[in-house]
Amino acid sequence: MGKFTRKGSLALTAALAVVLAGASGASATPEADALAPVPTVGKDTVTRIGGADRIETAIEASKALYENAENSAYAEVEGASVVIARSDEFPDALAAATLADALDAPLLVTPAGKDLDERVAVELRRLKAGDVYIVGGTGAVSTAAQKTIDANSGAVKRLAGVDRYDTAVKVAEEVTDGVDKADVAVFLADGTQFPDALAAGAAAAATTNGVVLLTKGAAFDASTSRAWGQQEATGFTLDYLFDVTDGKSAYAAGNITAVGGPAAAAIGSGSAGAKKVTKVVGDDRYETASKLAAGISTLQFALASGANAADAVVASAYIANRDGALLLTRPDSLPAVTQKFLAATIADGENEAVTIFGGTGAIAASVEADVKNALVEASDKTAPVVTGVVVANNKLTAKTEPGAKVTLTASTTSAVPGGITALSTAGPDGTISYDLSKATDFTNNQEFKTGDLYLAVEDVPAGNVTYVNVPGFKVSVVAESALTVQGVDDNAAVLPGDDRSITVAAPTGATLTATVVDGDDKETKLTVGYVAGNQYKVALPKALAVEGNVVTVTATIANAQVSIADSDVVTVTDGL
Repeated sequence: MGKFTRKGSLALTAALAVVLAGASGASATPEADALAPVPTVGKDTVTRIGGADRIETAIEASKALYENAENSAYAEVEGASVVIARSDEFPDALAAATLADALDAPLLVTPAGKDLDERVAVELRRLKAGDVYIVGGTGAVSTAAQKTIDANSGAVKRLAGVDRYDTAVKVAEEVTDGVDKADVAVFLADGTQFPDALAAGAAAAATTNGVVLLTKGAAFDASTSRAWGQQEATGFTLDYLFDVTDGKSAYAAGNITAVGGPAAAAIGSGSAGAKKVTKVVGDDRYETASKLAAGISTLQFALASGANAADAVVASAYIANRDGALLLTRPDSLPAVTQKFLAATIADGENEAVTIFGGTGAIAASVEADVKNALVEASDKTAPVVTGVVVANNKLTAKTEPGAKVTLTASTTSAVPGGITALSTAGPDGTISYDLSKATDFTNNQEFKTGDLYLAVEDVPAGNVTYVNVPGFKVSVVAESALTVQGVDDNAAVLPGDDRSITVAAPTGATLTATVVDGDDKETKLTVGYVAGNQYKVALPKALAVEGNVVTVTATIANAQVSIADSDVVTVTDGL
């Protein structure tokens, strides 16, 4: 196709802007914008692009970019292009996103070692493809496939190196053809895994003259081990980055961003002369992608599986064409760091769009639901409403948003000397419920004034909080061992049939009742007498002091807020 220049978006914000400080050589705008305009809607949207397999998913992504090729600007652009890579492995496609963006081109995939998949040929004809760029050698996209591509397009150009590292360099050279290397913004990522490199591709595409180069894990590719800036060793990535003159290496490219831990480790403490070296590293692939996305000013996000490269390759190229960011997820659960990014970063009042790549077998429907919830919460700047705060029968109840995080806290330590931070989650219907009798921080009959305790109710994950005072109440706490039946008084007569008494320890202020059940299941109420302190006596008449009879004692604490009963039993035995 000859020379072309990256369109770029200069979309990176301050978090990565330092990487671009030395970049110049702003690229020209194509004669016509090949991409269909981004749809404008009145609310945040979550859509899914997925097909029966990875080939069909790529085709659906192409159709999403160019919905009506017959009548769109795409069909009118002379030499409009398509990028094609193998469908079964990711190495050659790791750096393809910047190429797709530079060409305003969709990325299609086809099986290795076979003729072109017929569905891809149909899509090429629908697009009226001009130049088609194959990324990878004949082992990736076969000679037979190339012939079929040629028959369904204007021309074919293959970008292939001896390995993935060489191929990435050749893609970078094509993307920046005519650009001074000193103005090329390099995004460096691990080429042995896909997540960091594909996320880097989207970020590089949002940067003028941005390219992706690869490390070999935490080192650089080379026939012998080669460190950052080392002289006279072979290695495609370092050979691109450094010029060797008179046996001395000098960094030759522009600002550099190391994406992910392995790439950062490969650079180590090395410098790039007067150029900036920035490292974007998360605890895992999901956080790294989120951190990278945070540096891009965009309303467009792609979400792909971080466990499988198939759809992520397509997603990276698709979102690169939108100057957006690539986020990653687990197949069956949205990582907390990704959910937090969506909720915290997406600006309220804008029309954000998240496109999920792959069917529900690749990314579960529950993940899509979590994304939608995160977008809703991101637009929710209103503190949660809390209603119906009531204390009755020793229970604190209220209503708020389902799933809200609720904290019961003392306003001062004097209210609850031991302090209290009781946490719960509002139920599916928004119900808040605390059993105050079980609170170990309270003492029996402790009284609280309105405002001594308060609820902090936070909607998750938006983080808006409402504080509500708890009405005054008197709590009655009955511990599990509060009532103790100590058995028949040992000082009483020892013969069955005598009058005797049972000693009981109960909470102060409790009302006690007692009954005895005989062998015929007849229940008789007994007399309970107060002794002193928490001591009580239950009178057991001699007629009922029969072996096997069961005495039940119940202590009840009652006031306007609570009614709690605790029971214990003792069985009459011979030899009392």
